[in-house]
Amino acid sequence: MRYTESMNLRETMKCAIFDMDGTLLDSMGMWAGLGKNLIRSHGKVPAEDVWYDLKVLNSVETAHYLIERYDFKGTVEEVIQEIDDAAYRHYSTDLALKPGALELLQRLYQLHIPAILASATDKRLVRACLERLGIEKYFFALNSCEDFHTSKSKPLIFQKSAEMAGVPPAQAVVFEDALHAIRTAHAAGFPVVAVYDKAAEEITEPPESDWRRILPLADMTCANPGQVIPFLSF
Repeated sequence: MRYTESMNLRETMKCAIFDMDGTLLDSMGMWAGLGKNLIRSHGKVPAEDVWYDLKVLNSVETAHYLIERYDFKGTVEEVIQEIDDAAYRHYSTDLALKPGALELLQRLYQLHIPAILASATDKRLVRACLERLGIEKYFFALNSCEDFHTSKSKPLIFQKSAEMAGVPPAQAVVFEDALHAIRTAHAAGFPVVAVYDKAAEEITEPPESDWRRILPLADMTCANPGQVIPFLSF
């Protein structure tokens, strides 16, 4: 674990903005396989690095990508539905929280620090998962990129989430695992806690892994969300 000495997390954080996949939920491996399987089901051969393209896209952008590059048939809405239906089974039955995620959410709830979910995942999947895991009650609000017609390559979802809690970006700590989202939040003035996920060992921008590129951008890094809890004490 690494943290910036100048950031006192307990004093800084008046709101916590959480990504879901790869941050709170151990689900990135599922998504990496899902995209390739969908492409194969359409009789196409997925590029070896197709996941690098897909993981930075929201649902609408993903549908456009699959239609244009892999000749998926149907409308954007129909392709989104196909993706959601393929993923829904996992969100509603078997995806698990990362170690310490539940305990961190409970601690924030006890401290009256609003936790807001800011996810690129379709809201139907988000709700199915949170309800199954019994953690929806710990969130002040649930936001998805589709709500604001945006992606995490732009700061809008983070900005809107902070606005809902009534705090400025400097007091809204973003918990993320993905390089592109961390870059966006950091550039927009949000403190960032980078949560390690094995997907970050991928090298999407040679020669360094995503995790190596994340390190200088994050105010704090952790192997799992539970490692943050001791920093919330006075």
